[in-house]
Amino acid sequence: ISVSPNGWTDQELGTLWLKNDFEPTSKAQNISGQPCLLILDGHNSYCTYEFCRFAIQSNIIVVCLPSHTTHALQPCDVGVFSPLVTVWKAQVNQCTCSGIPITKTNFLQYYASACNKAFKSSTIVSAFSKTGIYPFNASAIPASAFEPAKLMTTQASMLIPASIPSI
Repeated sequence: ISVSPNGWTDQELGTLWLKNDFEPTSKAQNISGQPCLLILDGHNSYCTYEFCRFAIQSNIIVVCLPSHTTHALQPCDVGVFSPLVTVWKAQVNQCTCSGIPITKTNFLQYYASACNKAFKSSTIVSAFSKTGIYPFNASAIPASAFEPAKLMTTQASMLIPASIPSI
């Protein structure tokens, strides 16, 4: 676990995560020796020279999703985070009703418990399928989902007086 001054992932934290968390975990589970695919949300905090160099050296293929598409293309956004939010809220409510404060000391214990309950294989597989990432399905999401927002106009329903009396 790491922190940054503003709470967001920065270039240094992104590279540390890749080196210390993602690569060792994915390598341990990759018995085939095939390249590993890492799908990112495209935020520029990840794509540093050091990050990319390490990924190439470690046989990791990095794919960055286009900006403003994670609502439709990122499996976590599509189908994984919603169950986590539901379970986490229930966990917090249970602790609150039991008079147990969630603190820096016990946060990870409770959050890990919520993750273990929410992150089911079937949910994760379904989320990847809904995005069309795996199994690959180019028509899983209609092109209209990525069109720019249509401009909306409104008209005032109240007439504005020609002159406003002074107060």
